[in-house]
Amino acid sequence: MFGRWLAGLAVAGVACGAPGTARPVAAQSQSPAHAATGEFKPPTPSDRHRQDSTLDNLVHPDGYMTAPLGSLGQVVPGGEGDTPVILVAGLGFGARVFARLIDDHAEDHRFLAVSLAGYGGSSAPPMPPAGTSYGERTWLASAQSGLARLIDGEGLDRPIVVAFYSDAANVVTRLAAERPDLVGGVLILSAAARFPLPPEAGDRAPAMDRFARQWFRTVTEVMWPSGMFTPDFYANERDVAERAWWEVLEPTLPVSIRYTVETWADDLVPVLGDVTVPFKVLSPGFDESFLEGQNGELVRTRMHGGWDAAIGAGARIEHSVVSGARFLIWHDRPEAVSEALEELVATRESIPP
Repeated sequence: MFGRWLAGLAVAGVACGAPGTARPVAAQSQSPAHAATGEFKPPTPSDRHRQDSTLDNLVHPDGYMTAPLGSLGQVVPGGEGDTPVILVAGLGFGARVFARLIDDHAEDHRFLAVSLAGYGGSSAPPMPPAGTSYGERTWLASAQSGLARLIDGEGLDRPIVVAFYSDAANVVTRLAAERPDLVGGVLILSAAARFPLPPEAGDRAPAMDRFARQWFRTVTEVMWPSGMFTPDFYANERDVAERAWWEVLEPTLPVSIRYTVETWADDLVPVLGDVTVPFKVLSPGFDESFLEGQNGELVRTRMHGGWDAAIGAGARIEHSVVSGARFLIWHDRPEAVSEALEELVATRESIPP
């Protein structure tokens, strides 16, 4: 996320070159901060639109209705098959982002599509006390415990867990590493194992704490969309890509910021060495013309580099780059996702409980 925030990192002193019926867990739905207006092109704000010293995006706005820690945003069932599959959406998306994937496999699997609390129109947890480091993973750990409770509560036998994007991947990866008894296999789609930082940035969590105070706290809603991935990162089909771009903007700024900075403050590379369940990663490969210049550098360092580093350090995971696919791989190359999912299901069935 936030392909253009790299310049902001330097400014901040961190130099860095659906099917089924929804079952909201958090009862109070929040209004989206943004809505489509017909103007599709991301804004290019002037300097006066970048920061507003009167803002504090690190806390919820007055009157925001929160959900308890440990809540999930939504759990949307779908499919009629026997194998349990949990789909976890990140990047601001709600569970409905998986509608096509569920439709493609409705006869084979029983799906539960999950929104993180604060996504998909749901309520987010309370903000942690002032001064809490983003490295504490307060919200990510909350989602992790909620996911564990979902598996237990639904009586699921070692489901395959699919995560889309880095915040969801963080939750699922740590759950698989810490509770392998709950997970039959993991499929990660379009995510980073770690946000790349140069050595001069210092320790990861303190660097992100500084970055949040100096940049994210006062960034404006005019500036925010200009720092997002542009729509052509999401899908080859223009209408799918445009809808995805708008959906990412639905959560409030404080919600998006909290998940983003907690994810950036963590590093999954050492965690992946502890993973023992079958674990596959599919990264978007785009096409040669798209990956020319800055786009290619961003994709390779952000999306590919961490997984390859973990494999080089001995992690027992598989990482594949899917050519011709953008972030929503199940839209652009559905057969690649189907193959990975079915391989995980077959492996799960061959291993005694």
